[in-house]
Amino acid sequence: MALATMLQNDFSFPAHGASPLQLVVMLYDNALTSMKASKLAIKAGDTGRKDLLINRSEAIITALMNCLDTKGEMALDLRTLYCYVLNELAEAREDSSTTRIERCELVMKDLRKAWLERAAGLGERVAINTGTMTLEGIFDTIDDTGCLIVRTTDGRRLPVAAGEVFFGSAASVGAA
Repeated sequence: MALATMLQNDFSFPAHGASPLQLVVMLYDNALTSMKASKLAIKAGDTGRKDLLINRSEAIITALMNCLDTKGEMALDLRTLYCYVLNELAEAREDSSTTRIERCELVMKDLRKAWLERAAGLGERVAINTGTMTLEGIFDTIDDTGCLIVRTTDGRRLPVAAGEVFFGSAASVGAA
């Protein structure tokens, strides 16, 4: 997948074997991390670092926008939101306050939440065969590194980077 290659080459974080959902969530998380750090740079008066971090956020949003399907209402809505974020980031470069970046963070957090809500099997029973063990529990979320977080029966939240995943009734079969 071109997006996975771009993540590894341009943004230096592992994406091999990640699902499209995981890739999008990882991009959102990295954009949010850059935005948060750019606010700190603004407060510290470090315009060079601020510009670098805003550039990184812009590159991530542009990559997300370039991967959109050209048809459909959802793609158009996403493109509109991404353009808004890009415009705000461009204006933030000239601004000494964090207000514009905070607006961008709100949009990106809402988009991340919406993507996770569309995740197949979220909140459902899951079994994951990692090759060395089988982990069972509830698919809780995807963390900022792209790992699937499984909530076990004893309440632990365990990250799983890769494995064969079985959802719902298939989770019992996959665990066997």
